[in-house]
Amino acid sequence: MSFSLQLPKPIPDFDILSHEACFLILDGSQIEKLELLLLQQDLQPQAICPLRFLPLREVSPFIIKLTPTAMSWFTQYNQANVGYIISSDANIDQLATILSDFFEVLSPYGSKVFLKVGQPEVMNVILNDQECYLWAAISKVWLPTREGWISLCHDEKIALKKKREIYPLSDQQWKQLGDITRRNTVEKVHQHLSTYFPEALQQHNYPLLWITEWVKNAHDMQFETDTDVLHFFNILALLGENVLKTDRYPHIKQLLETASAQTPSMRVAKADELAHKEVSHVK
Repeated sequence: MSFSLQLPKPIPDFDILSHEACFLILDGSQIEKLELLLLQQDLQPQAICPLRFLPLREVSPFIIKLTPTAMSWFTQYNQANVGYIISSDANIDQLATILSDFFEVLSPYGSKVFLKVGQPEVMNVILNDQECYLWAAISKVWLPTREGWISLCHDEKIALKKKREIYPLSDQQWKQLGDITRRNTVEKVHQHLSTYFPEALQQHNYPLLWITEWVKNAHDMQFETDTDVLHFFNILALLGENVLKTDRYPHIKQLLETASAQTPSMRVAKADELAHKEVSHVK
């Protein structure tokens, strides 16, 4: 397992029909103050966000016309999986509205979940569904993922599903999106440890496999958010795996393993605080 975090090269040619235009869709949950950055470049961003979710506008995806200035900004930003290009004969307002329909989707279990419409790897899962009614507005898509560029177009022989109030994910799509989420978490942990605890990574011949294993353990212990998981890895980095395998730190082990009136997030945050105190006492 390895990560390529930069925009993959070479950048493909965006071949389109004469009546179409290209647009760049960017992920506001990964690019801080995205709308402001785009406005400063005079790129006229449109938010991809339903009215009922306007409080989430700041971290929503944005769509802009793919001008030379926009492409130059995107290549200089030089990050994989933070944006992608589509071609369409629709205008930017129509596309923002249509894409907003996918801001929230239906899981196979009947629950409504948010979809990262600005992430190429997520949209690769959605647009591999050749019956997805989003293809009614898109001719082609170019997705810069961490494994390289992926280009998709609709097979005209395949009929599109009728538009529904909310797009239903299949079991396969749900699994694929879960795999992406876990990979994102592993990447965040690796970046966090590289910054704050590089010595913890150096102890392992295959640090990404070690992180992957312990991310699964953290999730099994009900530490599910990225913040929870980072607290959990702080503890492993400070005190080692023996914090769970021995009784050397019983007060911390109990917080991690034993359910209580506190939420799992509260317990792991407290355990992280205590782990830092243990290390400061040693010093």
